[in-house]
Amino acid sequence: MEKKIIILLEILFVLGALGYYTVRELIPEYRESQGSSDAFLKVNEYQTMMEIEVDQSIRFALVLNSDETLIHLFFFHPNCECLYNQNLEGKSLKEGIQQLIPILIQNDFLKTNSRIFITHYSDDYYSDFLSFFQETLRKYDVIATMEEKENTLSNLCQEFELSTSSSDRSMLRSLDFYSKEFIRVFKNHLQKTSISSESGELSDHTVLHYGNIVYQKMENMVREQQIRMAEKNDPRIDLTAIEARDSYSYYPTANSWYYVMDGHIYAYLEFVDQSQVYSVCYMGSIDQVKEGECS
Repeated sequence: MEKKIIILLEILFVLGALGYYTVRELIPEYRESQGSSDAFLKVNEYQTMMEIEVDQSIRFALVLNSDETLIHLFFFHPNCECLYNQNLEGKSLKEGIQQLIPILIQNDFLKTNSRIFITHYSDDYYSDFLSFFQETLRKYDVIATMEEKENTLSNLCQEFELSTSSSDRSMLRSLDFYSKEFIRVFKNHLQKTSISSESGELSDHTVLHYGNIVYQKMENMVREQQIRMAEKNDPRIDLTAIEARDSYSYYPTANSWYYVMDGHIYAYLEFVDQSQVYSVCYMGSIDQVKEGECS
């Protein structure tokens, strides 16, 4: 009996030590590895949200709780990468907007001639949001056209072909999973960036990263020139002059091509390094891409 008690105490000691190690070491390490945009929305804290779309080139939503605190961001477009893990979450609505708008300006998504589409999902804090938003635009001398509308979570889920429900919580979870798919893509891009920064040489692991840099520059050119339609290799964009990486001076070869249909860019980007050819094919957006030639 005494031996059994000793064994039981030893087991309890091991479990206790394991629990202590988990709380003391593993959980904080896990939390540190998670950025501000990685957490899932606590749906019970949801009060309302405001959706922002600029020039049909970036689209996201700010989620607020009852304290008018920005608790979450939904990403609805690949270009939202510029907002990923920017520590906007946890800020007051005013602070969040003051931090948000310079990011959009610096990443060339917000200009003086931009059209901003604002969608609110209730009247809660909406007047405050508009006041802070317009005040910050004036601060940065942005005179943009704003259009406002009201929407429901159900309509938004239908737009993204997500399941609708009578429960807002269920629809918010569906939207969060939809948004997290963009985050998964962002993380893949970050991993490829990390790999490429170690060597700077073109490879099967880095060509997509370089292709994305060129493609994003093409998107900016198309947006700035307001190109809706363009024949293959339209001279308005010279692919061979678009630098993929400053420090290594990679440019698409003359075999590369592009065309624009309804504002969407279709492109084949080819790079050469030490006689080795690498290429990527974009089928209308940065997230519709495959390595190799276009079929």
